[in-house]
Amino acid sequence: MTATMKAAGRADLGVIGLGVMGENLALNVTNHGFSVALWNRTEARVERVIQRAGPNRQWIGTKTLEEFAAALSRPRRILLLIKAGAPVDERLDELVPLLSPDDVVIDGGNSYVADTQRREVQLRTRGVRFVGMGVSGGEEGGRYGPSLMPGGTRASDDHLQPILEAIAARTDPGPYVTYVGPDGAGHFVKMVHNGIEYGVMQAIAEAYDLLRRALSLPTPETADLFAEWNRGPMASYLIEITSQVLSARDPETGHPLVEMMTPAADDASEITTAVRDALFAATLCAYAQGMALLRAGSIEHGWNVDLREVARVWTGRCIIRASLLGTIMQGWRRTVQMAVAQGIPVPAVSASLDYFDSYRTAVLPQNLTQAQRNYFGAHTYQRIDRPAAGCVHTDWQALITAAATRRGGRRVADHHADRGGMDGTAATLEEPLPGGPDSGRQAPSNT
Repeated sequence: MTATMKAAGRADLGVIGLGVMGENLALNVTNHGFSVALWNRTEARVERVIQRAGPNRQWIGTKTLEEFAAALSRPRRILLLIKAGAPVDERLDELVPLLSPDDVVIDGGNSYVADTQRREVQLRTRGVRFVGMGVSGGEEGGRYGPSLMPGGTRASDDHLQPILEAIAARTDPGPYVTYVGPDGAGHFVKMVHNGIEYGVMQAIAEAYDLLRRALSLPTPETADLFAEWNRGPMASYLIEITSQVLSARDPETGHPLVEMMTPAADDASEITTAVRDALFAATLCAYAQGMALLRAGSIEHGWNVDLREVARVWTGRCIIRASLLGTIMQGWRRTVQMAVAQGIPVPAVSASLDYFDSYRTAVLPQNLTQAQRNYFGAHTYQRIDRPAAGCVHTDWQALITAAATRRGGRRVADHHADRGGMDGTAATLEEPLPGGPDSGRQAPSNT
């Protein structure tokens, strides 16, 4: 295979998997003066990538993994961009025996966090460093600058940073790459990123559905509306591409490529404003929920993820990049009410409103749920007036019997109460659990 290489004859980075993202990231790396060794399961793909890129690239095309490993400078840096799941394990089984201590293998796919944690432990026993890295930006981002979220060890990150900082998207605040934490942290951050992404996409789809069904708004006008929204505080990649997608026409028929429905509606201007506000609010909640999940995951696994840094690298050439400033707007509730009245499903927008209302409510009704669980399953609870007492359990049958007794003898009890006598309460209905506040009561297996 033909290639142009630096005098040293060794590649700075190896890329395994030459699909769209693999090829584009490899091109991106060579654009910044680094040399790249290439390997793909199908040899012909390597040759096509080299030929399509032209002669002025610092490539090494390899036919076998043995050639691939030998072509890399030490300690090696290898980027896997292959399908998540079993294919990653299969490739690692073949590759790791060819590697040396302190080599770094990066999984740039959307692998499951627990798989990444498992692989990190397995490779560590062989002296090889494994990094799960979130990559956002799509095809264009891969080619010209993605947002990168590497995990793994600090030592691995130090070895990778010269290349990652060079290829990442960049604006005045710096390159959109940050170390997010050990073992599976990189893929956890990317998982949350994808959750936000699809939550916002669902909310956008619901806004589109409301506009076309409740307002009979034609698709070209809907596209113009999204373009207008993208010039304000809702400006984001997903709002931008929505306007472009809705503007596209079928070259065969001349009609919009998206489906259009036209029931009647009134108050178009007010409703479009309400829908915009609801979409804005739902998007805010998607980010809030994502950040809450990141914080919880970071605490659970001890990753110490810097949420501010994560937010920063999500603002440039990233699928969910957005400029979200301002407050929750009044159109949110009106939009949900309108959708419910017309039977238009808006699960993302309405669920986001529920999430927001839950956060602003001081006390939610889960105290009743706790009472029910304690009644049928002996699941314990804490009293709001005596939290230091720890977990307690109530003898509900005794309490119910006492209540019935009080109802039957109310007049007698009232008479004694007036004279400072019996108060009608049952004795010792709450049972502190042995062992103090941290002890727990075993629940029945069927609850």
